[in-house]
Amino acid sequence: GDAAKNIIGKFGVGFYSSFMVAEEVKVFSRKRGEDKGHCWTMNKSDGSYSIAAAEGVQPGTKIVLRLREDCADFCDIKRVREVVTRFSTFVSFPLLVNKSQVNDVRALWLEDPAKVSEEDHSGLFKHLASAWDEPMYTLMYRADAPIDIKSVFYVPSRSEEQFGQRQTEVNVHLHSRRVLIQKNAKDLLPEYLRFVKGVVDSEDLPLSISRETMQDKALMAKLKSVLTKRIIRWLNDEAKNDPEKYKSFYDQFGLHIKEGVAMDQPNNKQLVTLLRYNTTAVGEREEVSLQSYVDRMKPDQDTIYYLICADRKSGLASPYYEAFKRAGVEVVLCYALHDEIVMGNTQQFGDKKLESIEVAEPPAVEEEDGKEEGKEGEEGDKKE
Repeated sequence: GDAAKNIIGKFGVGFYSSFMVAEEVKVFSRKRGEDKGHCWTMNKSDGSYSIAAAEGVQPGTKIVLRLREDCADFCDIKRVREVVTRFSTFVSFPLLVNKSQVNDVRALWLEDPAKVSEEDHSGLFKHLASAWDEPMYTLMYRADAPIDIKSVFYVPSRSEEQFGQRQTEVNVHLHSRRVLIQKNAKDLLPEYLRFVKGVVDSEDLPLSISRETMQDKALMAKLKSVLTKRIIRWLNDEAKNDPEKYKSFYDQFGLHIKEGVAMDQPNNKQLVTLLRYNTTAVGEREEVSLQSYVDRMKPDQDTIYYLICADRKSGLASPYYEAFKRAGVEVVLCYALHDEIVMGNTQQFGDKKLESIEVAEPPAVEEEDGKEEGKEGEEGDKKE
């Protein structure tokens, strides 16, 4: 039942690990209600063991290790705290070092989302990311199929890669039944989502998961695929629910989204909806989605036109834009050199193709449109 689900291990691997650091292991145990306890002793040097009655044993179990000389650092309280904090911070029962509890952070991803407060999320985010600010977005995600997943994800309020700082390291940790099995798990999410912080816990994962085993490799690939799709859908939902807040997100992490569009072909269509660009039909400081462009397209237009340029001024002054300006056709303005790669890897948005105006055939200009010449580009500037 529920008690079985809370068991951390099944085969005593944790106990066996004591022989990695100890010359001698003693296990004192006494059943509650019985007068006598017993002591199981094993000597690693010859593999022998003995079981004998023991006096003064308290109800429960106590394990005593006589450490090897080269493992004496595990007698250091600071070292013990470090190990416990790293691997067992979220274990459900209290872990004491010298009578002081060292695991006091709740495993929020295992709790009812309705009962977890913003303050709770703030505390966990700061613990995971070593941050001082609040998370911009929060997602608690659970799934039973195709793989058991209990997770929590956070997006910081600012990018750590702004202003030329070094590339952020992955900060999503992999757990199994609350126990850490991979810190900063690089195979859990694609590299462009490295700004996401969080924890993934799965009972389907063995504590000894390996990148080398084909079975484990397939399990990790399946987990990565499910999580990536869910996070992209989460960001799209946030963009629809609060466009203004998403603008703040895109200002910080837009480059990561473009990186994903260029590199992640299986999820390209979903990632493209997250892009935001300035166009000739909106104000200089306004950025819109490609869907917004499509909504304004002429009935007979089947192409989204774009131009790679240094800035808005040079884009509007481009000789390539003249014909589109006369025809009143909106053009997406891309101000970064990497946008050429992004657009080249996209090519299609829904049923509309993407094409640079540098190679596209100029649109035909109807006679009655001559009176409106230049109107489309000028109106965009009036909105500034």
